[in-house]
Amino acid sequence: MSALSPYAYYKPGQAVVVPVALHSALAIASLVFIFPTSVAAQYTTGLRAVIVPLITGFRQHLSLLDMPTTSQGVFTES
Repeated sequence: MSALSPYAYYKPGQAVVVPVALHSALAIASLVFIFPTSVAAQYTTGLRAVIVPLITGFRQHLSLLDMPTTSQGVFTES
């Protein structure tokens, strides 16, 4: 009968909201202090660390491909 009475009955709402608020506070605190970078940021950093050396290798490869094969010293070992 309490649901139909004109008085405020806050206990069920409080029983849900307080644990959710504590969980959210704990999640935000752990996000800031334990995990300062996201998984996506770590993946992007790692991917960049892999791609940058590849780019320099590709540039060296292109410079070798630009050399004419008829020039002297192309296939000689140093």
